[in-house]
Amino acid sequence: MTIRRAFKTCFGFDSDALDDAPLSEKHEPLTSECSSSERFIAISKRISTSERLAALRRLMSDQKLAAYVVVSEDEHGTEYVAPSERRRGYICGFNGSAGVAIVLRDCAQIFVDGRYYIQAAEQIDHNWTLRKVGQPGVPTWVEYIATHLRGERVGLDAKLISISLGKQLEKLACILVFPKTNLIDEIWSSKPARPSRPIEDYPVEFAGKSTVRKLAELRASLADTQTRGIVVSDLTEIAWLLNLRGEDVPETPVFFAYVIVDAQTATLYTDAPTIDRAAQIALGNASVTIANYTAFYPALADCSAGFAVGQDASFAIATSLKEARVLTVSPVGLAKSIKNPLEIMRIKDGYVRDAVQWCIWAAWLEELLVKKKQTISEWDAAEELTRLRKQDRHYRGLAYENISATAGNAAMPHYAPTARQSSLIDISTPYLNDSGPQYGDGCTIDTTRTMHYGKPTYLQKIAYTRVLQGHIAAATGMFPEGTTGATLDAYARRPLFNIGLNYSHGTGHGIGSYLCVHEGPLSIRQGNAIPLQEGMAFSIEPGYYEANEFGIRIESIYTPNPVMRTDSTKWFTLHRITQIPIDLVMVNWDEMSELEIRWLRAHNRECADTVREHLDPNDKRTLRWLERQCKIK
Repeated sequence: MTIRRAFKTCFGFDSDALDDAPLSEKHEPLTSECSSSERFIAISKRISTSERLAALRRLMSDQKLAAYVVVSEDEHGTEYVAPSERRRGYICGFNGSAGVAIVLRDCAQIFVDGRYYIQAAEQIDHNWTLRKVGQPGVPTWVEYIATHLRGERVGLDAKLISISLGKQLEKLACILVFPKTNLIDEIWSSKPARPSRPIEDYPVEFAGKSTVRKLAELRASLADTQTRGIVVSDLTEIAWLLNLRGEDVPETPVFFAYVIVDAQTATLYTDAPTIDRAAQIALGNASVTIANYTAFYPALADCSAGFAVGQDASFAIATSLKEARVLTVSPVGLAKSIKNPLEIMRIKDGYVRDAVQWCIWAAWLEELLVKKKQTISEWDAAEELTRLRKQDRHYRGLAYENISATAGNAAMPHYAPTARQSSLIDISTPYLNDSGPQYGDGCTIDTTRTMHYGKPTYLQKIAYTRVLQGHIAAATGMFPEGTTGATLDAYARRPLFNIGLNYSHGTGHGIGSYLCVHEGPLSIRQGNAIPLQEGMAFSIEPGYYEANEFGIRIESIYTPNPVMRTDSTKWFTLHRITQIPIDLVMVNWDEMSELEIRWLRAHNRECADTVREHLDPNDKRTLRWLERQCKIK
């Protein structure tokens, strides 16, 4: 449902009468090609996939396959993959982080969730049919196979699908075929080599806990469940467990590796060319031996029965182990998500430092667009923020691509401009910035704010206010021990639900300590059963997206804080880590309750006071900007 239709359904009249001009008259749609002087520039040029599909279908014919499935992940289930692992992007042209392609004899389908409806439509060519998963009547790709490929031979790479997914597929009435080599790799003549870069030590003064202690705690948990050992394939879990960091995957400081741990031994399988001296000493102290990456699968055959593996590990690992114990939640992943006090302190410190640079940037951008009435592209605005962040001595690159989006671009939750394909920021519509760096002293930043530099329409204000109210609802109040992210997800959506609107992504995710910006197993969404616990750090980021017009999202990082105990129940509130004010221009004050206004006033005042303590007192522009964020009735 669009916001206009929702408004008329709820209130009985059209919203355009409340604006000086209808929203639809204020900007043009994206164009496929335009010069740098034009306001809107296409997000991507489509590539022709005809020859690639023809080559793949020849291989499918050789193996008598009715369909071949191409997923997004690498062998380690990584969300953001190295260029060498972007097989789905190669075959269909869509480069979002999630989605599944199915190539059949006479057609090709791409299945994406609501984050990527618009982006996928912009990027795929005429050979592909877009399946918008989540819309009424649209099947998931697994449901599609179950319905359309009964009795047919369906090809997949067993190393690229999870154990849980593999077991689900085995129940279908089709014949699963796992070719010895990945068929995309066979046709991808220009495929980049898999990275293999140096590994460095992640010191205890940042990690807060030694590798020796982490392995001891892991072995104790295995002993408690009478588990002989565990296979770890998630790259972030390996980096956390062994206090190591690498640079094999863009924006995530990990390296390609596997680990096998039992009661006496621990082996790291990697092809890293060098491991720095401090890391070698730490690994030696923990009695961790090192073997070649390619020796991992042969080693699985030597593992005795009863080794454990997380259900998100690859299906190939499970089928290579003798009587594998498949765990719903990896004990390494869960331990990683519960930060120790030093990790939380490092995260808080990093978010304060980053807030200072963000506020300097926001004050500069507002002056440029409003006072000086100049223009700037999404790309250049984001680049200036990155330049400021680079001044931090612990800066280690971005944690993900800058999402700097105006007008209809912001309706794509994961839109990212480039130097060649960007849009000028349109002051008649919201501007969304979702960005964050990696700080090597223990912090991964993820912050989203939506601003307006002109006169917002009534509908923009309604949408923004409902998103803000959802953020406040999820961030406030108390909850008992055992509460899951599904509860906060429901709180965040209710203000939008009340006027018939919604957003198509989760409300939040865990965040790493100088690791991945999206960290499991916790997620703030329906269906996630991981309880919120002290030491976890996660985002709250409700949003609203009006296709081709605007997008809104407000994201901050929180951590549970125990506040009281009643009988045998511990109660928590959420402590906010992010220290960046929330923009006030689009707030519809008449829709806000007194409690919500008080929360927003306290929020922005605390952020302003925190940033001011670390700001150059001669930076009058930023000081004035901070004061404006505190002018709340």
